[in-house]
Amino acid sequence: MLYWTPLELEQVFEGWDNLKLQLTQVSYDGVIMEVKPLGDGTGEIVRLLSTEPLDYLNSEYAPGNIINIV
Repeated sequence: MLYWTPLELEQVFEGWDNLKLQLTQVSYDGVIMEVKPLGDGTGEIVRLLSTEPLDYLNSEYAPGNIINIV
C-alpha cells in the first residue's frame, strides 16, 4: 500500500510504538479468531483466522462485533 502525504515519516508514525493491543485468540462456535478483551467476559472481534471461506461471509463474525469469550 502506498500512502502519499506531505508529512515526514516521523510524523506519520508518531505514537505507533506506544500502540499496544492486547489480542487473544479464541474459538467461537468452532471459528478461530482474534479478539480484543473488553474486561467483562466479552470481546470485540478484530479478525478471523479461519480457513473456511464461508465464515468470512457470516455477519455474526464481522470485525467490530462483540462476543462472549468466557
